[in-house]
Amino acid sequence: MSDSEIELDKMVTAADATYPGPLKVILGASERAESGALLGLMSDTEQPLSAGPTWAEQSGNTMLATTGQGDSDGFSVAKP
Repeated sequence: MSDSEIELDKMVTAADATYPGPLKVILGASERAESGALLGLMSDTEQPLSAGPTWAEQSGNTMLATTGQGDSDGFSVAKP
């Protein structure tokens, strides 16, 4: 499943942010989101894609999908 097939409640971007900045952006969005929210992160670095599954598992979120769109990569999660 790709992000384009998921209706997200909130999409956050972390353009020009170096690691771990993108994960801090999605962490903040997750902390403010209601239970069951579907969140997405887009970044112009590849690091969030490789770190996303581990972050999702450690934070209790469920990884839904990853996506690569040319200069942007990202993932989506569901908050428990």
